[in-house]
Amino acid sequence: MKSILQLLLVCAVLLLQAEAHGQRTTLYHENFTGTLTNLTRNWKLADTPLNTPAYPKASRGPHLHTDKKPGEYTLELGEFSTGGYEDIIVSWGGKKTGDPSVKLEYSYNGGVWVPVDNWFEVGTEWSVVNAEMGVSLPHCFNKARVKLRWTYTVTNTGTSYAIDDITITGRPYGGPSIPSSTSHIVWKQENAGEIPFTKARYVDASPFTGSYYSPNTNNVKIQWSKEERGATMYDQHVTPDFQNMYTVGIAQQHSSSTASGYSRSSIHFDSFVKGINLTLYDIDETKNECIDVVRIIGYTREGNPIYPKKEHTMVTSINEFISVGDNGFAIRSKSDQVPNKKKSIYDLYPDDPEGNASVAFHEPVNRVDIIYSNGLYGQSEVLHSGKQKIAIAEVTWRDIALPTPPVDDTTPSAIGTPTPGPNPLPVTLTAFDAKKVADGAQLNWITASEIDNERFVVERSQDGKSFAPIGEVKGAGNSNTLLKYSFLDRAPRHGANYYRLTQYDYDGVSETSKVVYVNVRVVPSDKASLKAYPNPTSEELTIQTSATSATDQVVYIFNSVGSVVKSVVLPKHQASLNIPVRELPSGLYLVRSGQAVTRFYKQ
Repeated sequence: MKSILQLLLVCAVLLLQAEAHGQRTTLYHENFTGTLTNLTRNWKLADTPLNTPAYPKASRGPHLHTDKKPGEYTLELGEFSTGGYEDIIVSWGGKKTGDPSVKLEYSYNGGVWVPVDNWFEVGTEWSVVNAEMGVSLPHCFNKARVKLRWTYTVTNTGTSYAIDDITITGRPYGGPSIPSSTSHIVWKQENAGEIPFTKARYVDASPFTGSYYSPNTNNVKIQWSKEERGATMYDQHVTPDFQNMYTVGIAQQHSSSTASGYSRSSIHFDSFVKGINLTLYDIDETKNECIDVVRIIGYTREGNPIYPKKEHTMVTSINEFISVGDNGFAIRSKSDQVPNKKKSIYDLYPDDPEGNASVAFHEPVNRVDIIYSNGLYGQSEVLHSGKQKIAIAEVTWRDIALPTPPVDDTTPSAIGTPTPGPNPLPVTLTAFDAKKVADGAQLNWITASEIDNERFVVERSQDGKSFAPIGEVKGAGNSNTLLKYSFLDRAPRHGANYYRLTQYDYDGVSETSKVVYVNVRVVPSDKASLKAYPNPTSEELTIQTSATSATDQVVYIFNSVGSVVKSVVLPKHQASLNIPVRELPSGLYLVRSGQAVTRFYKQ
């Protein structure tokens, strides 16, 4: 929350239905902070310093690790439910030394422990298991009671394992052969500048009689309302200022120097919806200005409040999940208490995902409140009264038209249970995902075995229904080892992009994978911005543009008197490049490409 920047409350709101393909919902999360429950372990608790290199959005702080003493170390995550969800994936961050790998097992409904194979282990530095794709647990779908167990054998002082950020996610389950389906708020470019509190205002006396937002298929109506108490929202509209995506931003100024002031943004649904997953951006601290604190509360059919649970809340190393009062909980920026320091280590730019946090509600709710304050809401300590801002990003929930089959609470886990779904394929696909990267949309997948696999055809869709091929990746033919594949879509469409793989054998027989999804904001090249980092630098500079171009772009570097000292070509469809600058004299330089300009300092 940079108070020196213009603060925008973003609310790009066109609700779209992800008709055939459900988004992932957090079912369980453990980052080993606070009180540890539902865990059985002989692993030791340790601390990860904030400056430790790690994977994106790592919580750092506390983690578990094995001891140096040789022996078997077991970590068991007690019972949790996957009822109503399929395509279950478990992910964790970790690092290991020595040859042994950790053994992962699952059990459900009181059955035996079943080992999970065919995944890539973490590395010797902090990283995410299975090449950041998580490990699939296909048998654990829609189960009442699931347990997981990690076992590592320390053979000598040169072998060890550390684990953090255990996360289990799933997609809404509607029954056999019924595609998963969620609804979600997608902030769109055409809504830029829109204010949801006026565009679709909720009025207690006559709710949902005026304008409202609605998905284009399931007819859930959505309206917004706000309350300001000791805090004034001075900007609130749809904006792309957070992580290059359209979001709902909340910018406010407090009228006093106590923590009693807050704003309340409420999202009202005309029907009760389940499995809400809400993501917020930019929860951080600005020195001598503000400490972001956000309370998120859902409301049941009876009007009773539901508070987030720790195991359904995901935070990073920048923010934390804390208790407030007798029953309440909040997500708060951590605070840098070093005196006379101009900038907090917890102060982020709006485009930094390290300020993200997300909350899931599994109970049916028809209203969600986001209460935003500067310091602990309801507490009396004197804090800052400066400007602050956050953004309401993705909001997803289970499609109300999706059937709700009974949760399986009787079938026990067993060794050798056939994998759910169609007959075994010539190619065993163990992981497939898509994510937004600087150069477009990155697709990654892993196979455990292949028989006569000629190729994968990558297909893309904007509605989740009609797919068209956009590229091919050559298969390995025959293999019985883990293989990782990737494909970069350098020209994704603006908004929702759905992807699937069609695998072809040498004889022409084909099979199609599940569908994955990523939301991308495409910026016109004439409106692109530039970033230069690290800044300052002494050896090499990375230039990154917010939008790729269909043609090559020339990047110029000017010195302080306006002379061009270096020029390089950024190839078409590429969003970044590295430039050596060690030969340049120390001083301030300007970087320009088209109308986009940035600066850096050469040490």
